[in-house]
Amino acid sequence: MLEGRRIVLIGGTGDLGTACAEAFLSKGSNVIATGNRHLERLQALKETFREKLVILSCDVRDPASVSLAAQSSLNMGMIDSVVFNAGITRDNLVLSMEDDEWNSVLAVNLTGAFNVARAFGKILFRQRRGKFLFVSSVSARKGGRGQANYAASKAGLEAFTRAFALEMASRGVLVNVVSPGPLEGTMSGQVMEIAGDEVKRRLALGRLGKPSEVAQFISHMLDPEFSWATGSIFPIDGGFAI
Repeated sequence: MLEGRRIVLIGGTGDLGTACAEAFLSKGSNVIATGNRHLERLQALKETFREKLVILSCDVRDPASVSLAAQSSLNMGMIDSVVFNAGITRDNLVLSMEDDEWNSVLAVNLTGAFNVARAFGKILFRQRRGKFLFVSSVSARKGGRGQANYAASKAGLEAFTRAFALEMASRGVLVNVVSPGPLEGTMSGQVMEIAGDEVKRRLALGRLGKPSEVAQFISHMLDPEFSWATGSIFPIDGGFAI
């Protein structure tokens, strides 16, 4: 049950982010959703759920911006869970990849996760309870043409999570990863253009996942009764990695 739980959703404006916000809110949670752009995508939910949803601007690349979001979240009350869903792609073949295409993806997907873990981790550490959930990708384990930067950032995120889980375990804070496969939506668009047929062949279930399906899986992981897993990676990928 998520009724009355306070969940911070870092990266709430994309397809999966808005699906997560809706899933958490529908189960009775209080949600603090952040984004660096396109915050208007959350406004429809705000109109429905009103005071249950707080929208904050946050640039995960900027430690000061993340610290401000953490303090603002704490000011609203005890934090039960932090979901890190911020992520970008800048696809290109390695031999053609520009420095900015590499650096920008690592800055958001990996360094951004570190910034969030450090700022919010201090809060959960003092609380002696809470959950971190980082959203990775099947790309961390299954290579894709044109996604060396993205794959490296997600593989690094999974290694980071395991180390962070060890550091937080003594305080009763659970740290896990959910690793989705290819989903319907804008982020998968370029990948499907480059390797769509190959992607579909790899999917044992024969279709892309829906953001709502992953959002429901994440909401189950945030349930207080989900309480004896930490440092674990949970794939939800339609059989892509089999």
